[in-house]
Amino acid sequence: MRLFAMAVIWTGVSLGLGAASAQSQSLGEVAAKEKERRKGDTTRVVTEDDLAKHKGSGRTATSVEGTAASSEGDSRSTAGASATPGAKSEEDVRAAARKDWEQRRQQTEQEIDQLTKQADELQRMLSDARYAQFGPGRARNVEQLQQAQDKLAAARQRLENLDDERRRQGY
Repeated sequence: MRLFAMAVIWTGVSLGLGAASAQSQSLGEVAAKEKERRKGDTTRVVTEDDLAKHKGSGRTATSVEGTAASSEGDSRSTAGASATPGAKSEEDVRAAARKDWEQRRQQTEQEIDQLTKQADELQRMLSDARYAQFGPGRARNVEQLQQAQDKLAAARQRLENLDDERRRQGY
């Protein structure tokens, strides 16, 4: 029985490989088809140098493609704009935005710490057997605990959003 199963499996594998090799194309045929397919394709490769030239300019990768030839003109117009008196440079604006972000993140972290302490204290009081297990005081504590947990979840979401903002802005 075992020998019969092995023979059936071996035959199936052999037939499968034979059929696959009969349908395969030569490497030259595949290369020719791929070359024909790519003939009309006008894809531009964006290099690290292209990205470095346009970093912080608010341009997307697709807008970099069309402006490779006019990058010198763009740099001259930006240099002229930064020389205007009273205008903030891009670095100053970016530094101010980062400082604002850091303050918002610090405030959110402090709020999370405060809410965590408040929720822990309420949970401790609810778990303590010395306090009444039933009554208006417990119901109030349960409600306050739920509110603190909701606020804590919202604050953690704000912190996560701030971290996403940091990643997007490259701080």
